[in-house]
Amino acid sequence: MADVLSGNVRSLHEALRSKSPHRAERAAQLATDLYQLCVESVSDTEKAYCSSVLFDKTNGVLEFLRGSATVDEFATAQEELLRLLNDYTKILRSKALPYAQDIKEVCSSLFSRAKASKVKNATFPPLITVLELCAGTSQVGELNVPKLVDKYLQACFKPTKHTATVRAGIFHLLGLFCELYPEHSLTLSERLISIFMRTLKSEMLSKSKKPEMAVIGGCLRGLNSYLVNFSQSAAEGSEHAQNIYKFSKMAIDPKVSHSRYEVPRAGLSIIARHAAQFKEYLAKDHEHMYEVLYHWCEHTNRENRMVAFLALEAFLQQVSVHIVEGGDGKDRQTYAPVFRDFIKKFRAIIDNPVSGHRELTVAIKGYGYFAAPCKLFMKSEDINFMFGEMVQRSEHLFFTSLSGSEDRVHHLPALLEALASIVREMDTLSEAFLSSLEKLMVLLFEVLPRLPPDLQMPTYYAVMRLILGVAANRSALKSFLSHVVYQGLIRTCSHPVVIQVGDGSVVVAVGDGGGAGGREGERMDIGDKKQPSYMDYVQMWRHIMDPSKLKGIQMRDPALWSALHQLIYDEVIGSVLKIIRRLNLSATTSFASEEEPMSPSSASLPVVHVDPVTGLLPSVPRDFQIFINLVDLCRSLLPEVDAAMFEQWVLPFGREVIVASSSHPLVSGFYKLLGTCLTLCKNWLLSGHRRCEGSIIKHCHGDGRIDGKDDLLHALQEVHQRGGGEDEAVQGRPPGVMSPAATFSTQRTGQT
Repeated sequence: MADVLSGNVRSLHEALRSKSPHRAERAAQLATDLYQLCVESVSDTEKAYCSSVLFDKTNGVLEFLRGSATVDEFATAQEELLRLLNDYTKILRSKALPYAQDIKEVCSSLFSRAKASKVKNATFPPLITVLELCAGTSQVGELNVPKLVDKYLQACFKPTKHTATVRAGIFHLLGLFCELYPEHSLTLSERLISIFMRTLKSEMLSKSKKPEMAVIGGCLRGLNSYLVNFSQSAAEGSEHAQNIYKFSKMAIDPKVSHSRYEVPRAGLSIIARHAAQFKEYLAKDHEHMYEVLYHWCEHTNRENRMVAFLALEAFLQQVSVHIVEGGDGKDRQTYAPVFRDFIKKFRAIIDNPVSGHRELTVAIKGYGYFAAPCKLFMKSEDINFMFGEMVQRSEHLFFTSLSGSEDRVHHLPALLEALASIVREMDTLSEAFLSSLEKLMVLLFEVLPRLPPDLQMPTYYAVMRLILGVAANRSALKSFLSHVVYQGLIRTCSHPVVIQVGDGSVVVAVGDGGGAGGREGERMDIGDKKQPSYMDYVQMWRHIMDPSKLKGIQMRDPALWSALHQLIYDEVIGSVLKIIRRLNLSATTSFASEEEPMSPSSASLPVVHVDPVTGLLPSVPRDFQIFINLVDLCRSLLPEVDAAMFEQWVLPFGREVIVASSSHPLVSGFYKLLGTCLTLCKNWLLSGHRRCEGSIIKHCHGDGRIDGKDDLLHALQEVHQRGGGEDEAVQGRPPGVMSPAATFSTQRTGQT
């Protein structure tokens, strides 16, 4: 690749200097080849070299763009190279920061100097990517944002000089300045909102000319970004709030035919992101808006449906808030008809036996957002009956042909969020209701690797909010967590094993060869969602075990919050031990397995070597696969959580793992678990915690001696060293932690 890449860049500069009549076509082809090399085919190990060639100060791509800026015949090559810069910068992410200023300068220069509109348009994506990348970093000063803002604002005042698509890009960019760099946009804000309103009025309300849809779309996208930091709320008395709502409403009118959907998507995005700023208008116009948003939720275009669902959720949420705010006062009857109207709509969908999954999803989410108003206007018995029936339909919806519907999978986090809202408003949770919640939570663990990155964080919030909702019913919480955590761990660890190799992490399908435990030719990148691994679940478990990572997730009583945190932690550790107890980690010799015929069920299972040197084979390969993943998951998670929470588990966890390692001395995973246990002990002792000394006593001898912890740590050290060398926690232990004591085997004998 190296020779081809550098050769193509050299040829690109040669084409610029050439007098050939075909030099433009040659440059365009070279630009396409560079895109294929650097974006579609590049590996992690090749990125550094690609960057050094592409961003070379003398003969790089940026230098070519500078040199060809005023040469019109190179417009196609310029457009392709700008696309390359945008996509390659997204691949590099933070590693592209050293080149951010140069990319910004080239995009700004081409916007001013190039004559072709397609080149001007192509400068916006890489410039926006750089602005997003640099926001909040030390590179901001190098970008000279105020100068950029002034340049594009001046371009905005010259509409006749630019095509509609270029003007759209300018509007969008100016809005992004307000979102990403509000400190540099304070003087711009009033002028910009006036420009947006004036342009939208001119394009959408004029009866004398045909509206420029590209301009409307760009203006709405810019307005969407602008409103993030410069609110125009109706409650605050903004003079623009009503017009913003009116233009957004016009943009999503289903009666208008569109060859492209930038305008309705932009209007839907404003509602999805800023519905709170005009919730009064949404509530007043609720019947019409619901029908329009529902229409877009059933659109054939998938991207339209996704943004429409977001808009519908925001709409329902804000109308619900408006009803609650008004229903708490003297004018409750004024808001009751609005509430009843929505409940009838949701009920009709639920009761209709031919309702599809999209319609049912709308109804279920609607019930979730209207859970609080239900408590204002309905009796407790009616609420429990209605919600219980709804949850049963939810279960039916998501357990019917889920494997074939990505749309349904993507709606599952929002469904759990809605159920969390419902649970918070219920006084009691029936066993059937709780069982449905447990099944849906376990289903989430099954489909988690199929969720796109932008749905991961909403999923973590939905899970924790549901747990908090169930936590209000303390009698149900314990059984709920016990079932969900245990089943979640099983599903987390039931994927092919991950091993670390020199060029990064790969998923290795469990196979029959190699000391790594994998079969040749079955290694694949963990990014391949067709072959998930336990690593897809690590962030989920991190947020479950440490909910403080989620902003806004908290209980009013700090003591209850701490108790819930500890309960979740205890369930995870307890479930790990329960799984280890149930796994069959015995092994047989390869000679025995050759002589004995395999059963039809085991014949299809791949074979994993426990220790190829001695020729041992696992009796149950699937159990070994789960165990290996479970060990790696514990090593990734437990050291990151407050070590003091592990104190009460030091003796039971360590004792159980030592006993298991004695039964299966060739299974290296036990020694890794002991190493993790030592790490937690070290972290806990170094932090000075001594909160749970009483928990040690109950695990010691009947005579009340409390030296069991030192005995255990001594045994942990010996067994871990026997299993393959000292752990960092042992090497870095504080003085006295591993004090000599009676052997653990003697203590165990006395207790058994």
